[in-house]
Amino acid sequence: MDTDSERGNGAVFFRHRVSKIAFSTAIPNLVVAATAGDNGLYVGREEDRNSTARGLYYSQDGGVTWNRAILSDGAVPASATAVVYNASQGASGLSTLFIRRHGVYSSTDGQNFTRLTMQPSAGLVSALCPAGSNATTCLIYRGEFAVVPGRNEMYVWVVDVQPDNNGNPAPVDEGIWRSTNGGTSWAAIPDNGITNCGDSAFGPNSGCGVEQGWYNLELAAVPIRRPLQRERTCTRVRSIFISARLRPGARLARKATGLI
Repeated sequence: MDTDSERGNGAVFFRHRVSKIAFSTAIPNLVVAATAGDNGLYVGREEDRNSTARGLYYSQDGGVTWNRAILSDGAVPASATAVVYNASQGASGLSTLFIRRHGVYSSTDGQNFTRLTMQPSAGLVSALCPAGSNATTCLIYRGEFAVVPGRNEMYVWVVDVQPDNNGNPAPVDEGIWRSTNGGTSWAAIPDNGITNCGDSAFGPNSGCGVEQGWYNLELAAVPIRRPLQRERTCTRVRSIFISARLRPGARLARKATGLI
């Protein structure tokens, strides 16, 4: 959603896009919106250091008015690339989001967010992600979430962008991860079927890996229930040309091709 003219309680969303919206099922009228910019793609960091509009906002009246959410570590303004609500985490549920160049944060009230102690990848440890700057050492440009309905089971896909030898933005797959405790701990899901999809002979833009993952990236997790069988989860992921699915105990494998 383009927000060139949207305003809320003094917060101006000028020329920033709402990337994701999450609604609480436990707190009536609570909505959390993630806004982001992308002009900084070619340097792999935030678009400029003057704009303070990008980031996370919440509404307590169903979207009539908006307020800026608070990051407990005082992180400088940066794009919020995704947010998700997990109703199965605690009595009030849990809102979790990605902040570009800062990592994963969570909140039980949708207003005050705390950076997770355990981040899903080694590239997001606190030493690499200083709160006072949008450092490219913090290996996240964009992330996606998926929550399994009815279960405390969350998946994340982390993608970074770093300049290649010619100075052009090159997406880097930082992995797909699973948590069953609201982000207290994470387990990596091998995604060799994505990074090595079999099309390398067609060149660097063949669609393997997270090619253009800074733009079109999708992640979904759907429970599978079959008679007389243990419930499982099918995780579906998409980047530019690839579509894949994963069941527990299996590696991600390429399923089909098609432009997203």
